Amino acid sequence: MQFWEKFSSLKEAFDYLDENIDSTGKNLPTININSIEKHNFIFKLKSTIYLLKQDRFFFKTLIKKPLFYIYKILRSFLKSKSYIENNNIFLFNLKNLKSIDKYIQDKSYQIIWGFSYCQKPVDCPKKRFSSECIYDVNNPVCKNCYICKCANLIHKDDKFLVIPDVKYIGKELIKIHNDNKKICFVISSCDLSIKMNSDFANMLNIKGMGIKLSGRTCVNFKSFLYAEKGIKSAMTDLTSDLKKVLTDLIKARLVSKI
Repeated sequence: MQFWEKFSSLKEAFDYLDENIDSTGKNLPTININSIEKHNFIFKLKSTIYLLKQDRFFFKTLIKKPLFYIYKILRSFLKSKSYIENNNIFLFNLKNLKSIDKYIQDKSYQIIWGFSYCQKPVDCPKKRFSSECIYDVNNPVCKNCYICKCANLIHKDDKFLVIPDVKYIGKELIKIHNDNKKICFVISSCDLSIKMNSDFANMLNIKGMGIKLSGRTCVNFKSFLYAEKGIKSAMTDLTSDLKKVLTDLIKARLVSKI
């Protein structure tokens, strides 16, 4: 029996997936994320088409400088990997992990700190599938939320974002890029979302870091599509060592702005 034939409604299928998918993805009816590198070009093409279809904003950006952007994205396509991976950290247009310190401490750069909505508590006062966040340390839910802790550390001149879907962060990066600001982003997300955005980051030639979430993350394109619609009740989180990396970067930025 085919996977979807087991259920009388999509809701039943979604509930089953949410309750039974583990972080290895072995219960999912499609290709596991670990096999993406074997089909890298197809994945890159599929991801780019998906992003372009989500919002005309991306296409309008592309046609403003068609030769320049197409050249950049094709160069990214032809690389075996569009990023450097180091211990669950993905680097874009950076030579190594240490090199991001230079841009974090540079006052001329606009730093963008992004957090995935699935990191929010299930009883978030501003709802989980939302870009809104009150980060109120006096709220009983917020005070135990890692996003709240980070948001209250981030310098007022920097950009703090909670990301509800993949097009949201893409649009925000492009808007800031179009203002001719120098950008460096630090985003916590599942590695599937990070890899999907990698070619756009290279197309815009912006520097940044993606930090891989753990837990019940999106492990293939199908589970990613559910999450894009807010169908994800399970929480994700960063490991303690990755939290330290992110928190140290936020603190280093604060020191540089004094």
